[in-house]
Amino acid sequence: MGRKLSFLVGLFAILFVSYAGAQVPLPGQVNPVSGGGCSASLPWIGAEACEWAGVELIPSVRGGMQWTALNFNLPIAVVPLTGIGPLDLSLKDANVWVGSIRIDARRDSFGAFVSAEGNARKTVTVSTPVEPLFVGDSVFEWTGPELEWWSFNGGIVFLPVYNFGLALGFRYDHLTLGLQDPRDSLGLFPPPLPFVDYRGDILTKLWVPYIGLVVSGPHCRGSISVSPLAWAEVRIPLRIDAVPSAGIADFNDLNYKLNRVGGFVEGDIAYWVDAGSSARFGLWASGTWLSVRGKGTEDFQEAGTLVQANESASDTAMLTRYTLSAGVSAILAF
Repeated sequence: MGRKLSFLVGLFAILFVSYAGAQVPLPGQVNPVSGGGCSASLPWIGAEACEWAGVELIPSVRGGMQWTALNFNLPIAVVPLTGIGPLDLSLKDANVWVGSIRIDARRDSFGAFVSAEGNARKTVTVSTPVEPLFVGDSVFEWTGPELEWWSFNGGIVFLPVYNFGLALGFRYDHLTLGLQDPRDSLGLFPPPLPFVDYRGDILTKLWVPYIGLVVSGPHCRGSISVSPLAWAEVRIPLRIDAVPSAGIADFNDLNYKLNRVGGFVEGDIAYWVDAGSSARFGLWASGTWLSVRGKGTEDFQEAGTLVQANESASDTAMLTRYTLSAGVSAILAF
């Protein structure tokens, strides 16, 4: 993941420098913002805008493919005869179709934007090299039905200098995924009992206030946003139900949790070409990276015919997640 992140950051840095240099007008050239470019009204988007109450509005849509990876690790020490134990969980390179809609508004050097995006649900594979049932003796793989991700994003933009500006925004991000049909590499699961059910869920929520740099022009737009204050909430409940014999049942609930602040980085670049007087079509690419480290907890509850127990433990947890996305886009004017 480190190499992919380094490549992503380097790519966006090169694109920013190259594009910014290409857009600064040389002596004797006409500044596209003041006329002579394809759009004097919204150079940071590059299309003629509809206008409402003196505010120029531009709607746009995107569609494409997103590659998502997620890892959660909580190395809690094993407590014998309980369900207290470590968890190492990975969602690797889940490929899903994504789509988004965005509206930009601008008046003079100030602007605002709001967007919503999400994915087409898909069944993926989740790996747990370490989990509390066998504690590292066997690698489990799970079926993850209906991976669901969506986010809302909004903010304001100030462009005091031609082609360069600052953005302040807020992003909410939500991801859910079920865990079912576990399979282990050694063939130890399910054990030889009349009934065993092992299942779970993954829930992550992100609240991200950020600041960003915007570079814009008639046919391109790029941005890099950062936040050291990304608040992450992670919930991974697991449940193990066993019926070893008639009249005896054992139900175990394990809840892994993390609520901490971490770092978040996002890069985005888009390019458009004219497709008539009222529309533009183009390509886009984006990437995000999240890292959160802090105190995580596990709460264990056993409710069985013979045993009743409640335990809890904590240790330093780590959550990392990145996405890489690319696709096509359209901008419409009315």
